[in-house]
Amino acid sequence: MGLPRLEKVRQMSDPTPYTLTPEGVAPLDRALAFARANFSITDWRPLQAEAVAADLAGVDSLVVMGTGCGKSLCFQVPAMLRSGLTLVISPLIALMDD
Repeated sequence: MGLPRLEKVRQMSDPTPYTLTPEGVAPLDRALAFARANFSITDWRPLQAEAVAADLAGVDSLVVMGTGCGKSLCFQVPAMLRSGLTLVISPLIALMDD
């Protein structure tokens, strides 16, 4: 199974009528509002919106970003907005040991 193209993920981050929640809010807008309220951010960093949009759309994704680029928000925000289990595989311990 291949990864979706970045353009496809960018299309998913575009709030369109079919992506609205029952409250009439686009999931990415809801995610940003949640992140602003709980993580004191003002806007997404580069590629965070695409990663969050892919997660909220139910698309499997591999997010590779540098240190300090905000990878944690890419899985924390969608996990807090949906019910159920979120599994994150992170090499953090391996990086700490090196």
